[in-house]
Amino acid sequence: MKFKKTPVILIIVFLIQRIIFSRKNKKIKANVINKIKKINNSEQVILVTTKKYNTNHGQLRLFEKKDKWKQILSTQIYIGKNGFTDIKVEGDQKTPTGKYTISHGFGYRENPGTKLDFKNASSNDVWVDDPSSKFYNTWQQKNNHNKDWNSAEEMTHVLYKYGIIINYNTEQIPGRGSAIFIHTAAGYTNGCIGTKESDLIKIMKWINPDKNPLIIQTPQDKINNY
Repeated sequence: MKFKKTPVILIIVFLIQRIIFSRKNKKIKANVINKIKKINNSEQVILVTTKKYNTNHGQLRLFEKKDKWKQILSTQIYIGKNGFTDIKVEGDQKTPTGKYTISHGFGYRENPGTKLDFKNASSNDVWVDDPSSKFYNTWQQKNNHNKDWNSAEEMTHVLYKYGIIINYNTEQIPGRGSAIFIHTAAGYTNGCIGTKESDLIKIMKWINPDKNPLIIQTPQDKINNY
């Protein structure tokens, strides 16, 4: 069977179209982060978006600013089973919208190479999710002599091999939600951001506390609010 040779002019046209598409795609990526006005002095942004409030899967993108903003990573993620919410309630299985700073890295394995302060979890470590406790929404030890909680998450949970603590509800307002992390997951979460382990490690290695990293969590049509 004989094949006809592709005319040179068609090859040139194809290459030009590829270049134009690539440039447009880069502009689209840049336009997303440029819509966000209240970044202040942050040079790193984690942007987590879904199509709608009640959607429990979406996209996580990493942006870093040098001279201009550049997208570093784009990957699929999961959020709370019941999607996003502007008013988080403990146990609603929703992920809080908003703009937050990053606290620590953690895990029950060794530090994977993050520049964040890293907390090694042991079987004695828990995160208190009891709204009636004075330790609500904090990392504590089971053998704390002042223990007053009836409910807490084990920090050696199988999904917490590695994780990143998001500074959500640091005021410890009772019932407004606790334990909002980025961790490994292959499906919807109880309110955290879930992603595959390889991407989580990339994120942990990329985050630089000196660049004042932020995370923004929102349905994509609400990006202009930030």
